[in-house]
This record gives sequence, structure tokens and C-alpha cells, in this order.
Amino acid sequence: MTRLRAALVTPLTGPLAQFGQASAAGLALWAKHVARLPPPWTGVELAVQDMATEPGAAMRAAVAAHPDVLFGPYGSSTMLAAIRVTDRVVWNHGGATSMLSHPVFPQVINVLSPASTYFTGVLQAVRAIDSDAATVSIFHASSGFGRDVANGAASTAANLNFEVQTVSYEPHHATESAPIVPDPAAQAFAAGLLCARCLRESGTSEDAVQFAMAKQLVCTTLYGGFRLDPVSGLQVGHQVLVVQWQNGIRGILLTTSDPTDP
Repeated sequence: MTRLRAALVTPLTGPLAQFGQASAAGLALWAKHVARLPPPWTGVELAVQDMATEPGAAMRAAVAAHPDVLFGPYGSSTMLAAIRVTDRVVWNHGGATSMLSHPVFPQVINVLSPASTYFTGVLQAVRAIDSDAATVSIFHASSGFGRDVANGAASTAANLNFEVQTVSYEPHHATESAPIVPDPAAQAFAAGLLCARCLRESGTSEDAVQFAMAKQLVCTTLYGGFRLDPVSGLQVGHQVLVVQWQNGIRGILLTTSDPTDP
């Protein structure tokens, strides 16, 4: 029997622990029930490495065990720190920063939509409803992720002819709200499904082949569409949905992929 050796580096302790634990639960569910791997693999052996406060050291430890496939951590800053210490191909299900793009990080496979696109749909909806709207105020955390979301929103707003005002705040100094985290995390589960699809179609876990398969893969999972931009390597198949409530009824606003496209 040959089992696929998969490694997940993610925070199991510390401030991001609940997100990292959800990621581990999602991949464990995939590994146990739905991996559906081709021969010679008969199953998945998942090793989970707690990155604690040292994502680079945790990634090195995971790579040293020579896994067949690697999954990165939850969090943009932690994923950046982890990917910088290895040239192995890494499935990125937890870092939405737009910095994780080619050519700086040519070995990353992005499952998430880039954070810079998160408010594109909202701004398009505002412009479509009110052609006279003039100003957009962006209130964002000063963290790397917060700045990435805000910069993308500011760029989209400018393309839609809004005057943009931005106000930043230090992390944890905005009104506190309890995050709602699915258990298991859908994005980590989807990363496992996509990895298995590439393994089935290629029959090998070699990094270069896996990366080539991912670059040409166009499909849909429970998390949404998957398609990598051939130049940047960022995720363009999946879009963050914008939900609007009108008269007590929830609806999803459909948006275009290009904020300048009418």
C-alpha cells in the first residue's frame, strides 16, 4: 500500500488558532473521505505542523519530512513567511493577499480570490444604483491584509469615478465582533479536492507536474470556481459574492470580473 504523504503547515495555537484548526479539520475530512486518488495511492497520510509563531521554521520542518504535497497556513502574513523559505509547490488556501503572485512566488497555487477584489462587487452595485454618488470612504485595519483589501477597493472606486477617502486603524482597535468560522473550513477542503484532481489527471505528485496541471485546471468545487491567471497566478475563477437585503429578502448581486466593464 502506498499512501500520499500530505503536509499542512498552519497555526494550531496562538491568535489564529481557531482558523488554523478549522483548516486542519477541513483537510482531515478530505483526506479521510473524499481524496479519490489514482493508483498507486491507496489513501492520504496527513501530517499537520503547528507553526506557532514561526511559520518559516514550521515550513522547513514540514519540507524536511519530504511530503508529496504541501498545503500552506491560514493567514496572509503567515503564508508569505512560509512560502519564502521553500521552493516547493504549495497549495495556498488561507492567504488572500495579492502579493502571493507571479513572478515573485512562482510556486504558489492560489485557491482564494485575491483580497484586492473583495469590495469590487459592492462598489459596482453602488455605482449602478446611484450614478450621482461621488465619494467612497474606506475604513480599514492597518495590517497587510487590511491594506490589500483597501487598496483594491480604492483602485476600483477610482475606476468608477468615485472620490476616495481612506481611514486606517490599528488592528483590534475597531469595534470588536466575533468571527464566524465554518468547521471544517470550506477553502481548505476545496484545496484538497483540487490537489486530488491534479493528482488523478497527472498520476504523479512531482511539484512541476502538479503546478502545470493546476495552471490549466478550470473547474468548480463547493467553494466556487477555480481558474488561475496565467500571468499573475492569482485566483480569478472564484469571486467573493456580494449579498444585499431588500425588503427583508436576501439576494446575491452578480458582478463583472472587470470593474470598468459596464
